[in-house]
Amino acid sequence: MSTVRNCLIALVVFGLFHAMAAASPIQVNLAGGVDGYPYNTSFTLSDPSQPIVISLPLQEFMASDGPNGYYGSGNINSNLGLTFSVGPVSPPSMAAVSVAITGNIQGGYSVISPGQPNMSGSVYGVGTNASLSLSQGTTPADVPPYLADLVKHPERVVVSGTMTGGPLNLLQTTLTIGPPVDPSAGVSVPEPSMLLTFLTVLTCLPIARRVQSSQSVGHRPVRPGRLLTRGSHGSSSGGQVAFDVTAPFAPQNHSSIP
Repeated sequence: MSTVRNCLIALVVFGLFHAMAAASPIQVNLAGGVDGYPYNTSFTLSDPSQPIVISLPLQEFMASDGPNGYYGSGNINSNLGLTFSVGPVSPPSMAAVSVAITGNIQGGYSVISPGQPNMSGSVYGVGTNASLSLSQGTTPADVPPYLADLVKHPERVVVSGTMTGGPLNLLQTTLTIGPPVDPSAGVSVPEPSMLLTFLTVLTCLPIARRVQSSQSVGHRPVRPGRLLTRGSHGSSSGGQVAFDVTAPFAPQNHSSIP
């Protein structure tokens, strides 16, 4: 019973430690551009399980006035490219570990009615690609869980916006970095390739043969095709006798081995 109790206590302590580590404040740095606007800023998250929400600059659209009323429409096709790091080092390009996220931003806008210049529209974009950068001397084990999860889930980075309507036709857009899907995520070390494994085996074979050869030094040589074994048959003094098992059994031809 004491063993079970100790195990339960250990599990509770581990759970509390994990929860405290997951809620520890961290500094998140990001740099790059969203829809043509540059960014280089930092945020201190008291609780990493909460999202980061950034209001992007307002964009104003204007409808055209023609003989048949107001008109105008178009497509929005832009991109996002942000680099993230965690810790006191900023910008991310100077950090030992950084993650770059890229994706597309698409949307559209159009005049609601020819009688008024009001427009409607929206944009949406999500991170689709992630790349991890490690400085010299840094290993995958040094990647913070916040960034390790971002490598696996670039879709945490979302850009969304809607047109407010009215005569100003302002497109209000926000950048949201969602919380980690797995707060304890890690970057796995790549498995060795089949070629590397094959080369390793080829390298080890000669070594194994040399070891086996060195262990056989001092053994009595046996002529090819003849197997010798040791026994006590035919020896009244208890000495060992060599038997040639490749020839018919003939005790009288046995010779003693000194």
